[in-house]
Amino acid sequence: MLRLETLAAAYLVVATNADILCLKDGRFLEKELARCDGGVVVQFENGEVFVPEAMILEAVIEGAEIEPATQTEREQIAKGLVRYGGRWVRPERRAELIRELIAERRTAMEELRAHRLWRNRYKETTKHFAFEHTIPPNAFAGYRDAMEAYFQDFVKTWRIKLPRKLGPVRVGFHADRESFEQISGASGGTVGFFRFVEPFELNFYFDRRDPRYTEEVMFHETNHYLQKLFELSFHYPHWPGESLAEYYGASVWDPEKEELTTGLAQEGRLAQIERDIAAGKMWGIEELILDERAFEHYTWGWSLVHFLMHHPKHKKRFQKFYVDLARSKKVERYLTGGADPLWTCTQEEVLRVFKVSLRVEKRGLKELEREWHVHVQDLLDNLTVRGLEKAAMQAYWADRPIRARRLFEEAIEAGSEQPLVHLRYGYLLYRDDAFGAAGKAVRQGLEHDPLDPYSYLLLGRILRAKGERDPARKSVQLALELDPDDAWLEESARKLLESIEEQ
Repeated sequence: MLRLETLAAAYLVVATNADILCLKDGRFLEKELARCDGGVVVQFENGEVFVPEAMILEAVIEGAEIEPATQTEREQIAKGLVRYGGRWVRPERRAELIRELIAERRTAMEELRAHRLWRNRYKETTKHFAFEHTIPPNAFAGYRDAMEAYFQDFVKTWRIKLPRKLGPVRVGFHADRESFEQISGASGGTVGFFRFVEPFELNFYFDRRDPRYTEEVMFHETNHYLQKLFELSFHYPHWPGESLAEYYGASVWDPEKEELTTGLAQEGRLAQIERDIAAGKMWGIEELILDERAFEHYTWGWSLVHFLMHHPKHKKRFQKFYVDLARSKKVERYLTGGADPLWTCTQEEVLRVFKVSLRVEKRGLKELEREWHVHVQDLLDNLTVRGLEKAAMQAYWADRPIRARRLFEEAIEAGSEQPLVHLRYGYLLYRDDAFGAAGKAVRQGLEHDPLDPYSYLLLGRILRAKGERDPARKSVQLALELDPDDAWLEESARKLLESIEEQ
């Protein structure tokens, strides 16, 4: 998995002669603090926020050291030592470490602010990609290395000879959604976008609250570009194009070992498959392939590719089928319409070539289908609450609110502690005018991350809808206190505050 540490500077709130709270995820605050049972209370202008001990790396409160609870602690304190980061050090050493930490975060904040606008973006070209970005440098480094490793792995696995005219493709990583949508032309809440006609281009929105999801989308969309390496003028049909992209979307990059692992289980897709099976629906191969735009190409289609790529006998045949669609003279293709026509195939032709390549044209698909369904059942044995979370998120981003709402409910009932799960579930409830349930969902999410500004922003919307103007105003202003450097948050909060005043 990419090591995408949260840039603490993005959350920095500066106050003179304040106490200091350092969180385990990298965020830190300079605010008045007070110790209480199980954590600390942070005093903001617009309210108090309780932060549990599990989130805290270090809390430095002037004149409020923790009372020793064990003999060892009493002995260390008697020596004049204090705790910092799980160690006992001299007070002056702790002060030095804190100063270094704050200086580092402030420098990072200034650096990020300098490159916040797209016109001031970072630029870096590697062997296969021309990167441009406005995201934290440590986050970018993980994506950059993962994409280069991914390119090389795909070319090796599929034995691709690179087109002569191929140069580094442009890739943009955006720290704010407005920039992402303006540059890429994407809309509808998407996180990644591939321009599949020349000049090829990839763009991604970096959501620092869920960097793993950005990583998955990066692997998926980049696979659409890698598919172009078989034949630049060919566009793969929905199946198998989206299904292979989902197969690679489950890849994970380990920055310490510098290793890429592909072909892992897509737990989110598995959770959706499980729901279909529970409803009595088992997709067949022919039915799946012949449907031109089925959403199930991302779920059942992914599982079919996963089965074929993990079966020694079927893998080579599937890879041959995939390459033949783009290159073989025996495949019937047609030109798409529009200003930039590309060659492609009908789903009927895809099915015909599939049967020939997998050598099932005579005996039919039933035996292969049975093997696939057994493979699916084996995968379902490993489904966890993370799968429900991912399935809910995927349905949310695919604008399938009814499915997303059910999956969010299941994930929460299964014990999800992911703040984003509660936040997005709360948003769907708010959109359905279920304001009481929406507020409850958001507050449950704040129990897991009480410093999430977007939760307070949504809570402000909910309170405004209920006619509670003053609490709504304070919630929105608290969101701004928590993250004053988020341009999208600032704009949304400004509009919401105006609407509150107009009530």
